[in-house]
Amino acid sequence: MSDEKPKPQIFAIMRNGHEVIRGGMLEVKEAIDKDDMAAAKEAWEKLVKFETMHKTMEEGDGTDTSPTGFFK
Repeated sequence: MSDEKPKPQIFAIMRNGHEVIRGGMLEVKEAIDKDDMAAAKEAWEKLVKFETMHKTMEEGDGTDTSPTGFFK
């Protein structure tokens, strides 16, 4: 067994986040196509919450109390 700590691949994590966003957009569209506005609203709210978190990881929010963003 190795004592080496795992090294997450940040860009792979962020790329997977983009897949989550694409899936969330599809979930919203499918609910709208079924005329299920309650499901569309729920999917939209989850999507916006995730996109906000993802954006903060990428860009930070300009404060010292949050991630500074990978791409700054």
